[in-house]
Amino acid sequence: MLNLVGNNKIFSDTIINFSSNDFRSVELTAILPGTADEQAIIPRLKDQIARLPNVLSSPAVDVHLSSTTADFITLSVRPYCHNNHYDSVHRQTLALIRALMLNMS
Repeated sequence: MLNLVGNNKIFSDTIINFSSNDFRSVELTAILPGTADEQAIIPRLKDQIARLPNVLSSPAVDVHLSSTTADFITLSVRPYCHNNHYDSVHRQTLALIRALMLNMS
C-alpha cells in the first residue's frame, strides 16, 4: 500500500502511528441532563465499559466530569483498547452511553 503525506502535513502536524503503540484511547463524551447524579453514573459507566470485550484493564477506563451548565453535564468517556479493536470498542461504548441515556428518560 502506498501512503502519500504532503510536506505541510509532516512539518506542521503531529503524526501518530497508532499501529506502533500498545493501546489507543477511544475519546467519547456523554451529555446528560443537569439533574443527573454524575457521582452515581460515573462508577456504573466505568464498570459496564470495563466489562466490554477488548477493553484493556490497564490503563483503566477513564470517565470524569468535563463540563457543566445549568441544563447539562458532560462526561468524558475514555476506554483503552488495542488499535485493531478500536472500531468495535467505539461502537459498543456508544451503545452503552445510549442505553444509559434511555434509562434516564
